[in-house]
Amino acid sequence: MPFWEAVRVKKGGDVICAGTRLRQIRQGRNASLIRHAVVTGAEEMCTVFYGRLEQILECNIPVHDPAFWSHLSGTRLLLALITPCQTFKKDATKTLVTYTQELNSGCCLQTIQNVVGRIQVEVHNHWGIIDRSSDVARTIFVEDMDIMVEGLDD
Repeated sequence: MPFWEAVRVKKGGDVICAGTRLRQIRQGRNASLIRHAVVTGAEEMCTVFYGRLEQILECNIPVHDPAFWSHLSGTRLLLALITPCQTFKKDATKTLVTYTQELNSGCCLQTIQNVVGRIQVEVHNHWGIIDRSSDVARTIFVEDMDIMVEGLDD
């Protein structure tokens, strides 16, 4: 399955790199810690999650079986493999959020909103999340790696 190394948030926003890309370049800031939001629960509330983007997988849905794939037939889906931070669904734009554990998960890349920062808090392996995002952050996808490398040197 093909994979992407990075995406950029529209209108000059964040460059978000997969962890595999960061291990290759070893320069610039870590742009793999992300905020993503998913509609959850019976109340269908938007829930915020944080994690490290490990891989961006490109999945081309076949055209030959539209009965099974419905409106997705013949389209390209981008899936994200994320190592989530255990933050108990807290939003770091509203309250202090820290974590010590990471889990494994996957999601649709379009749920990712932006890059966030982290800082080590007091003890080893205890991290605080720095989220300066707003409610208007949305991702679009850029395939030009020259743009990606420029964005990492910020």
